[in-house]
Amino acid sequence: MKVATIIMLVLAIVASSVALVFAINSVQSPLAPTVRPTGSSTIQMSSRERLSSISDHHLEIGTVPLVSTIEDGIYRLNDYSEFYAASDGGFAKINNVRTTSVTVLVSGEVCDIDIRYVESNGRIVGGGNYERIIEQNGVYSTKLNLRYTLTEMPSALMGQENEKLLLVGYAADEYYSEAFAISLDGGYSRNLLARSGREDSGSDGHVILTDELVKNSGEYLYFFSSRLYDKDAEGAKFNPYKSVDLFRTRAGETELVARQAHHRYLGFMEDGTLRLIRSEYATLRYTVGSVPMVNFEEMGFSVISLDPIELTQVSVMRSDEPYSSSYRRFENRLVRISQDNYGVLEVYDMRNGSRSEYGGMKIRSVSVFDVSDGGRYIVAGGYTSSVSTVNQCIHLIDTSKKITADISGKELFLTLDGNFEFIGSGNLINSSYDGNEKITLYITRVNKIFKAFTEGGEG
Repeated sequence: MKVATIIMLVLAIVASSVALVFAINSVQSPLAPTVRPTGSSTIQMSSRERLSSISDHHLEIGTVPLVSTIEDGIYRLNDYSEFYAASDGGFAKINNVRTTSVTVLVSGEVCDIDIRYVESNGRIVGGGNYERIIEQNGVYSTKLNLRYTLTEMPSALMGQENEKLLLVGYAADEYYSEAFAISLDGGYSRNLLARSGREDSGSDGHVILTDELVKNSGEYLYFFSSRLYDKDAEGAKFNPYKSVDLFRTRAGETELVARQAHHRYLGFMEDGTLRLIRSEYATLRYTVGSVPMVNFEEMGFSVISLDPIELTQVSVMRSDEPYSSSYRRFENRLVRISQDNYGVLEVYDMRNGSRSEYGGMKIRSVSVFDVSDGGRYIVAGGYTSSVSTVNQCIHLIDTSKKITADISGKELFLTLDGNFEFIGSGNLINSSYDGNEKITLYITRVNKIFKAFTEGGEG
């Protein structure tokens, strides 16, 4: 989510409290009929009061939420002025924020950028934002708006001693388009994935790197590249904005791995295989009056298993419904509310191909979702009506005891990565906004939430 959007979302939430309703129900086993059980205990209390009463730890951070970084468990403010480490023990501010400066060439523009960073557990993490107005011969001006991330150098890139990796992208994008090797002492940078460094004629030279690709780099660093496909006999092109190609590099050598990946997703499985998503499109030709038109319609998608040694591909899941309009991806899981059975949460795990269904959902669609380490707890959040700021709902599932908890009200979560997720096997991070220029992040033990129900609201 973009920074401007986040701020608008937060400021739009009003200050009045609504009832926070907790209900315990039986969890439906996967593929079971979705019958909502009768009989439940309820507690009514304002959302902020209730969150405060049962949370183990909280952190007040003003009007701007924390944002997760490329390092798991490390969070930052939007301006990179402060960094925090989250654990079962709560949020701890990381002191000794340092600054370095470096010059990089982005889109033909020389940019002198300042990087704020910290060291945690022997690893560097940081970044910053860069804005500049570019005058075009005195006729008009454009705004260059960049964001960048500093992290450790992946071994696949064969960096020199003490070099770190600087990833640079446009603020409007959720990926990076440039990668540089830099020294923390400043003074120089070198482009690691320059356009001239790849000779594949099918690529248009645009590098796409994500946090997931960098975090999972090992022997290879994988990256995507948008690609204009060859024209067919009638002159139509495959939609380049919907599909990208997958490349990988090691020690300066780059190779094409797979064509027509989708949504910039690459999953790294425990057995060494990879997962990618490939959508299928139909080229629709029609006329408007006497003018011929071409449209691309998404017809369905497949989840592909990719062998990184043989580079062979096998489809492990296929859907006739469009991916972009049906599912949301949360890490290696595809999630949606069933379009056939009202109130049923469908979860497809791309790691092992398993499908699960859970009944009793009150939300219309899934906005936030996570699974705890070990898989015991599942949490999904969304909105129960179109008035989203008022009607939020968090649905917690204990798959071991087969009970659920519904937390309904407002100001329960922000739909932002890092502000709603599990830490470890049973601690939930969620955020609230009190309507008075204050966001609070909470860490709460999930079993304590369920205990609060069964003991009449006493956490």
